[in-house]
Amino acid sequence: LLPAAALALPETAPGLGATSSATIRSKSELPLWQVRKVRIALAVLALPELGLVAHTSVTLYAFCLRTLGKGKAWLGNLTSATAALQALLAGLLLPRLSSRGWSDGFLLHLGAWSFA
Repeated sequence: LLPAAALALPETAPGLGATSSATIRSKSELPLWQVRKVRIALAVLALPELGLVAHTSVTLYAFCLRTLGKGKAWLGNLTSATAALQALLAGLLLPRLSSRGWSDGFLLHLGAWSFA
C-alpha cells in the first residue's frame, strides 16, 4: 500500500511536478521523502507504532489465550470490536470535534488513547 500511495501522491510521484507558480521549493531541492533527516525522524516516530503493533499482535493474544483461557473466536471478536470502535472514533467523532474547534493537540491525544 505504501508504494502505491507514494506513486499516487503528487509530492512523491516520479515525474509529476507541480507547476512553477504552485511550487514553493526550488526545482534543485530534493523531495521531502528523499531528505535523510526526514527519513530518520519518521523512523524514530515509527518506534511507538511498532511497539503498539507488537503489543496488540503478540502480547495481547498470548495473554487472552493463555491466561484468560479464551478461544480464538473470542479473540477475533475482540479484535473486530476494537477495529470498529477505532473506525467510529476516527471517522465520526474526531472530525466532528475538529469542526467544533477542538484543538489539534487534544484530538491527537484522544486518537492515540483510542488505540492504546
